[in-house]
Amino acid sequence: LHKKGTENHEWALTMMDVQAAWNRDSSGVPRIGGRGVIIAHPDTGFTDHQEIAARIRKDDGFDFVANDPDAHDDLVSGIGDFPGHGTGTASLIMSNISPAVSGVAPLAELIPLRVSNSVVHLSMENVTNAIHRAIERKAHVISMSLGGPPSLALHSAVRDAVNEGIIVVAAAGNYVGIVVWPARYDEVIAVAACNIK
Repeated sequence: LHKKGTENHEWALTMMDVQAAWNRDSSGVPRIGGRGVIIAHPDTGFTDHQEIAARIRKDDGFDFVANDPDAHDDLVSGIGDFPGHGTGTASLIMSNISPAVSGVAPLAELIPLRVSNSVVHLSMENVTNAIHRAIERKAHVISMSLGGPPSLALHSAVRDAVNEGIIVVAAAGNYVGIVVWPARYDEVIAVAACNIK
């Protein structure tokens, strides 16, 4: 059952004027739908879903949990775990334009960086390391749907990324009543969800 008005899966893109943004680029180079944009994605890893698999940069990815280059989501399910979260958020970012769902940047490429089985972080060490890898791999954007407490090392990594010209976005935090870190840092664009009007 869909909430009234959401039968058209593009409602969020329309509300945010995403389609109009696809045709704008200050450099004069058309990047319609994120073409040419590399997005680093610290999360729970990824699965080989058909809507995103073709543009996942597996060779640039890393699993900071297992300390190996395979950033696939282990789909571990336990208290506080969010199996499949990385695939779901990657889909929101870069799913192909389709009847099911379109990502905000459907032509972008994504670097998967597995940092945890959860989106709630008590330690920011893996997230910090993932940001450094994103810098090394020349990402244009770092998108983090995760959060936790502040960390001096995390803040330093965020500043390093911004100083390299990387756009850093992070979830403001669902259901907690405050903006969490890293979204709370001034250098980060905090992103919150909303329902249809």
